[in-house]
Amino acid sequence: AAFRGWIMQICTNKATSMVRKRQRRATDPYDAEGLEGVSGAAEMTSSSTADPADSSEVNAQIQALANLLASVEPELRVVWILREIDEMSYEEIAKTLNLTVSTVRGRLARARSLIIRLMKEWA
Repeated sequence: AAFRGWIMQICTNKATSMVRKRQRRATDPYDAEGLEGVSGAAEMTSSSTADPADSSEVNAQIQALANLLASVEPELRVVWILREIDEMSYEEIAKTLNLTVSTVRGRLARARSLIIRLMKEWA
């Protein structure tokens, strides 16, 4: 169990580093390949949005969410990503992170409320 938690933390840190590295080197305001896992974002790419203003707004929203996620506490961020992007169940997340299901639910609720509050201007 300790090994699993340790290896998950290493993977989480490596993934976070890779995302940050891509953001620093990106020339486009948004990378469609990196957003395939985000619900609905893949359908709303610049090429499929007819109105340039809508495309610009979508890009800005995606960038705002990425910046927000980078500032969220890692233990909240990883639970939110596993649930919302990887679509894992509460039990799978608890098992993966070596937590109780109630801890997963609590962290997810805190992450969701934080994200909703900070992204309210985009609603």
